[in-house]
Amino acid sequence: MKTCAYCGRENDDAFVACLECGTELVPLEPPLPMRLSRRGRMALCAAARVMSGLAIAAMPALIFLVPLTVFAAIVYLPLYLPFLLSFLLKAQEWASLRWMLRIASAASVFMWLSGTANRPDFGDDVAGNIAGASHNFSWVWGSGIACTFFAVVIGLLWRGILYLRATIVREQV
Repeated sequence: MKTCAYCGRENDDAFVACLECGTELVPLEPPLPMRLSRRGRMALCAAARVMSGLAIAAMPALIFLVPLTVFAAIVYLPLYLPFLLSFLLKAQEWASLRWMLRIASAASVFMWLSGTANRPDFGDDVAGNIAGASHNFSWVWGSGIACTFFAVVIGLLWRGILYLRATIVREQV
């Protein structure tokens, strides 16, 4: 049976044209398998070896890179979390708090950079490195929590003032 390429009707093998639409029935030839030359096969094998070697070489870096990224995300959480939380506040009445959280994020980054830029020298030994890391950590978390706290307080006060103002305007009308 021959199938028409245009309308899909099955016709006997003896027919030259489709009985349904009149389209010429051409026997379908199976596609030829792709053949590579010897050089092509050798190049393909060499490329596969290089790529697998690169993948094996990159594994140790990935094993150390993923936990380091997670650690950095946790350490610097107070700097970017207020900014991310500000996008959850979509209602117009919370616009003041939304903008204060964004400002708090920028202010905490500024405070962290200014506090760690002039840190005292703790030395080059292990204890000095630990003291420097704890100094940096306290500046990150201290500035982030303090700026977020003040931003939330100011944002809520600002929202309260706007609410009272709207209530007074409604009572006057």
